[in-house]
Amino acid sequence: MKQLIKNHQKAFYAFMIFNTLVPLTNIAFAYSIKGIIDSGMSQNKEALTQAVLVGATVIFIYAALNFISLRLRNKLVRQIMSRYKNKVFQSILDRDYRDFSKEKSGKFISVLTENMKKIEQDYLHQYFNISKNLSLMIFSLLAMFIGNWFLTLLVIIASIIPMMISGFIGQKSASLQNSAMIADQKYLAKVKDILAGFLVIKSFNVKDAIFEDYSHESENLDEIYFIKGKFDVLANVISQLSGMIVFLVAFGGGMYLVFNGYTTIGSVTAIVQLVNFVVMPLNEIGMGMSKFREGQATLDAF
Repeated sequence: MKQLIKNHQKAFYAFMIFNTLVPLTNIAFAYSIKGIIDSGMSQNKEALTQAVLVGATVIFIYAALNFISLRLRNKLVRQIMSRYKNKVFQSILDRDYRDFSKEKSGKFISVLTENMKKIEQDYLHQYFNISKNLSLMIFSLLAMFIGNWFLTLLVIIASIIPMMISGFIGQKSASLQNSAMIADQKYLAKVKDILAGFLVIKSFNVKDAIFEDYSHESENLDEIYFIKGKFDVLANVISQLSGMIVFLVAFGGGMYLVFNGYTTIGSVTAIVQLVNFVVMPLNEIGMGMSKFREGQATLDAF
């Protein structure tokens, strides 16, 4: 990431500030819900009205901050990718002819098209999403600790193991991405060579041999993506399962605390809402880490 933001540090840090402020409004919203429920249960009309106004204000602040954050992100990504594409293309032009001729042109076409999309979508966007989701998780857990440390501890324990499994799957996906990238380049080069030699194929009537050659390359590519897809599905299932477990722990543990008089319904509702701000990022991080590692492998390959 350092090499990509080297010439865009001011824009990067400005965006990251807003990317961090947005999750704070989520925490404020959860506590506004607590105020609404507790004031409603106590039948305090004045406190209820004030809590509703606070909640509405938080929503508008969230919308404004989120809008600014997304605008800054899109502008930053555009600047980074524009400079990086030019840098890569310049490095291709600077190659010695002998070195250039050793590589098939399909590889360079793949680098300047598919690889660039991969870096933008799976590396940059996922990096920003992961940082935002991590901020939301950390702020939510801190707010939960303030509300009820015991319940928060249970939620953390329920979250750790799925996150470790997701990290392992992400490493495996990154390894498969390297294989997929090489297979993509070979496939593109093969198709380019076949189409470029179309006249020769017709002249010597070697359609069957060419078709067999193409089918072999295509099957290799499909097989790699099929295996990679199995790990993506596994990461998705684990993320969803971890979310359900965390919700069960939060609801079950919270209601036991209410029965024993250790907390209020409003506090449990706020904690459950904060748990939602842990579960949703946890799911997205699980899938996002796999894609981020794939994007990182693509970036490191060139």
